[in-house]
Amino acid sequence: KREAASIEPPSSVERAPTDPEEEASQGPVFELEDDTPAPPPVPGPQAGPPPVPTTATEGDTTGKRVFESIAPTLAELVTEIRRSLDFYSTRAARAPVEKVIVFGGTARFPRFELFLSNELGLPVEIGNPLSRLLISDGVAEEMKSFAPMLPIAVGMGIREMFE
Repeated sequence: KREAASIEPPSSVERAPTDPEEEASQGPVFELEDDTPAPPPVPGPQAGPPPVPTTATEGDTTGKRVFESIAPTLAELVTEIRRSLDFYSTRAARAPVEKVIVFGGTARFPRFELFLSNELGLPVEIGNPLSRLLISDGVAEEMKSFAPMLPIAVGMGIREMFE
């Protein structure tokens, strides 16, 4: 069975009408081989194209190219998160998933949490492993921009407190 996931470029990007042969080259469409049935699509909280994790503005071809280059990876990420949520809800759920917290370098993309929230139909927030640690204000402000990339380092640093 084949499953297709598609992510569209920003709405400010104009597209010329296409015929079926050209359609494949117009936008990122991904086919994935899979034996498991796909979960039903979860409608996003907003109508229309989802916000994309880019700072692209009207007429910004660089932003469009950046989005097009990361679109395949984003489509795979969304598919894997949906599969994980489906697995959790059908096999291990003791409570429904109320929100998704993301960490890592990808979480630093502009508007990434809005894009992912729209795709998953759930609230998404960027995680901050420093939020419950006592850190001086000046240092905390400096670390804020790269905090989503620190959960493993923070966990390793405090693990002895809980052993």
